[in-house]
Amino acid sequence: IASNLAMAYVRAGEMEKALPALKLVAGGHIGIPDTSCSEQIGSTLLEIERHQAAKRLVQQQLQVVSNAASEGNSEAEAQALLQLAASQLSLAQLHQAEENAHKAQSMFEGFPEGRSYMISAGILRGQALEAQGLYQRAFEHLSNLVFEMTKSLDRAAFAGRMQQSQLASLTQASCALIRCSSQIGKHDFAIEAGRKSLAFSVEAGDIRTQVETLTCLSSCLRKCGLLIPAKDHISRALTMTGGVHIELNSAVIEAQIELARVLSCVNSATATRAAIDKAIALVKMSDIKKREAEVLLAASQIYLEIGDSSLALENAEQAQRAALISGDPQCEISASISQARANLCAGRPFAALDAVAGALSLSKAIGDVASRALCLMVQGLAHCAVARDSKSEVELLEAQQFAEQTGSVSILCQVGLARAKLYSCKRNSNDLVSALQSVLKISSAPAGHKGLFKVLGVETVADISNYVDAQSQLLLNQTGPTILGKAEKFVHFVSQCSAHDLLIQAILVYARLCPDGVEAQRQASKALAMCDESLMPKRTAQSHVGVGKASVEVGDVKLAESSFRDALTLFHRCNDCYSEAECHRLLCDLTPGSSSSLQHLRSAISLYDQSSSRREEAQVMLQLGMSFAQNGDYNQASVYVKKASSSFEALKDSEMQQVALRCMCEVYSVRGVWDQVKDSAGKLKEVAAVRGERSVESFAMLKLGECAIEDGRLDAALSFFRASLSLREMLSDILGKAECHERLSRLALRMGDSNASKSHLAKLKQIRKQLGKDAVDHALQVQHSDWIKAVKQNLWDRILGR
Repeated sequence: IASNLAMAYVRAGEMEKALPALKLVAGGHIGIPDTSCSEQIGSTLLEIERHQAAKRLVQQQLQVVSNAASEGNSEAEAQALLQLAASQLSLAQLHQAEENAHKAQSMFEGFPEGRSYMISAGILRGQALEAQGLYQRAFEHLSNLVFEMTKSLDRAAFAGRMQQSQLASLTQASCALIRCSSQIGKHDFAIEAGRKSLAFSVEAGDIRTQVETLTCLSSCLRKCGLLIPAKDHISRALTMTGGVHIELNSAVIEAQIELARVLSCVNSATATRAAIDKAIALVKMSDIKKREAEVLLAASQIYLEIGDSSLALENAEQAQRAALISGDPQCEISASISQARANLCAGRPFAALDAVAGALSLSKAIGDVASRALCLMVQGLAHCAVARDSKSEVELLEAQQFAEQTGSVSILCQVGLARAKLYSCKRNSNDLVSALQSVLKISSAPAGHKGLFKVLGVETVADISNYVDAQSQLLLNQTGPTILGKAEKFVHFVSQCSAHDLLIQAILVYARLCPDGVEAQRQASKALAMCDESLMPKRTAQSHVGVGKASVEVGDVKLAESSFRDALTLFHRCNDCYSEAECHRLLCDLTPGSSSSLQHLRSAISLYDQSSSRREEAQVMLQLGMSFAQNGDYNQASVYVKKASSSFEALKDSEMQQVALRCMCEVYSVRGVWDQVKDSAGKLKEVAAVRGERSVESFAMLKLGECAIEDGRLDAALSFFRASLSLREMLSDILGKAECHERLSRLALRMGDSNASKSHLAKLKQIRKQLGKDAVDHALQVQHSDWIKAVKQNLWDRILGR
């Protein structure tokens, strides 16, 4: 608490409040029996003093720049600007750092002996652009710089005058260029630049620069799905460090984290955790909180990628504490984003909103465009999860605009997938498909390429992870005779990447699309056999669900139930309330109407409530209500159906509100509570009229007519039935017209108008003759009972007429 409070004062610029409190505690004036706590306070004190010293240094350097400028000493001013830019970059004063580095670079170009300084300023400017998330601009700047540096180093090497400082500068610039090239999808360019830099490092025998370059190359290869060469590169990097005294060097720590990322992709559970643990152990020995924060953040992101939201959240929280102590705002923002994403994965959208709220304002303050795009994206996803669609749409549109400024393939794809998620929740299939196709186009290849392109002679894509996500969703949201063939090609492509987790995902998609239940079951079982439960509990759970769904298709209810229960256990272990609720719904569908199915629905409602999934919670309330109605418990049915209707109205989901209001009409009609039927039908008529749903409006008219008959208002009933018939005629709904004529015939007879009754009866007979008497009567009966059954069994596409 003392550490965090002190850093809050630091962030607010109130050093005089932060330091005395910590010095008092660290000096032993307050006894602390917990040694680790004393160490943390001592470490915090050290970091605060470092942070203060860095800020004082910036103030001093600003004065030096001002003095040099007033004296007209351009060379001294340029050198001071270069030092100032480096300090500002370390304090995340990104825009100022970039401006001053650019100014220094321009000034050094005019000095005969200023080339090395000019290069240093150029590298700093590139790093500042990269830190702001302006990857396209950084790439353009660094590619020109590296080209010039490579030519210069070629000449120096030829003459035997290659200096260590030149090599270090080239490696630094090349690694930044590789990262930015990889961000914008130019992996082929990045690898070419990395290989040139590596050749110089090998020639000079410099281990450190070789390790740094190999780590960057491995990361690039991993992102485009070439995991075998990625593993070869990172293994080579770590092998080179054996016996070399650079144990605490940041290059080795980065290499360990990259190894963990590669191993997690190829499903090596024990080795992945060992690599993460080793990286954390190495960085803790260095006692530099900034590096510790970066490593813990990387560990969080790895666990998040493999679906372990609990470990992801734990590491993100530790990373944020370390970043707060070290005064590293960019790492603090990234840790907040990682926390928010872990909470979203675990079905806790409000916790996600809390986690990312401060990060958004901080990213704006320091000018980090990439982080701003990601913060807005996470906010948009969280608001989508709690059915605040309008807010979500605004945030995702803003996220898209910032993502376009970065030029990052990964960020653009992530935002595109988030928009697809929103369209899916809004049941907007056209926009959903359009968003997914856009992500596929972006993730397939960078600008200048069409479709797949070659890296190391292998056809691949710019961003394999987001490509697989988009292709999976697109296949599952399309139909047609060619869809299975596309799914088969998709599995074949992913299998060439050695990306184990992504291959499982592709196989599950193929199993879901397979029309042959036995083959679907075989493919889902194959995916399950490939899962390592300890490393990928969530993917294993999804595979169990795949096996369960395929087993339902072939009638193996026992295996389906076992599979769904296994998935339920794993989702619970991952604290994924939303997916737990989905499993309860699947288990309910196995035994519809039974007491156990009702209990599954209750459990699903509770879990959706925990995950703030209001749409799904309302759907299950409606499903539970109609299950009670099917079992004859209309009192309980009316309670749940009414709650569902209120929820859909609050969510402004008029489409589903119609369904709930119709259910209320049915339930209250059976109970004979006609005032409630009248209210429900009146609301249903209004909602349907606004939506232009003439068929639903006609149904509401019939119900209002029934209410009028119960009240003895026969003239009003006649008006409602005639209005309903008029709507049915507009729709050319023959069965609907038959139902209206039947009602009008009986009503006219009751009102003593035998001629009108005969006229309507004659028209009814004509329809029966046209379609067959039994066929019409049966169709009307089945149409009604099938609709109720569809609500009860969660068949929303059928309910909504899709």
